[in-house]
Amino acid sequence: MSTVTDNETKRNIGANMLRFMAELGLSQNALAHEIGESPTRINQYAQAKKMPGAGVLHRICERLGRSLDEITSPPPRNGRGESGRKKSA
Repeated sequence: MSTVTDNETKRNIGANMLRFMAELGLSQNALAHEIGESPTRINQYAQAKKMPGAGVLHRICERLGRSLDEITSPPPRNGRGESGRKKSA
């Protein structure tokens, strides 16, 4: 059984935030404004420099329409979706 570190979790959150924001066409500034956070803080989360607190993470999940598990899990690799199938263009 492997242990997930805080650094891994920060990287997962950052990568997934950016991926889900791109899917929604949502900028970091827009997300910050909509959830009441500073753009600087959102950038720090997206770049895995800071770990969002529980309340902020909840608001991020809510705005992106994703579960906590989807935000904190390792993102898919090589442009493949959650099913493992290559995404269509």
